[in-house]
Amino acid sequence: MSKTRITKEDAKTLDDIIELVLNDLVLNKPASFVGNFPPLGNESNRGNEEEREIDYEPYLEILKEFGVAEVISSDDRATQVKALSLRTQRFKDNGGFRKVYEEQLQQEKREARTEDREIDEAFLVKWQRYTYWPTFLIAIAGFIMALIALIKS
Repeated sequence: MSKTRITKEDAKTLDDIIELVLNDLVLNKPASFVGNFPPLGNESNRGNEEEREIDYEPYLEILKEFGVAEVISSDDRATQVKALSLRTQRFKDNGGFRKVYEEQLQQEKREARTEDREIDEAFLVKWQRYTYWPTFLIAIAGFIMALIALIKS
């Protein structure tokens, strides 16, 4: 799995990007221009295609990292996102980035439980270290006293 942490909003935006790219694939467009994507959030000043590309840049990096879509960028042309037909569709059908987000939450809960368990075990080990030898010595003394009492009787 990826190291990039995805928020709920990121998951929705990434799934929307995949949907747009797959729709363009159905319309026989080879790739989707990022400048044609809708502006993120409610920022009305982001109508410019270059600014929109800047807004979408972190999302494009995540798409590349997951290998869900091919991001084509060059100096002379606008950035494009190309669907990897079967792989992109399969990823979307398997739950997309919403599923990745939910799995990420579950993983974080498991790690938190594991961390709590390790703290408890460290406390128990420390407690055992302080109580083991005194208890052992008392048991030895009791054994010796019982052995002496047995021999005397």
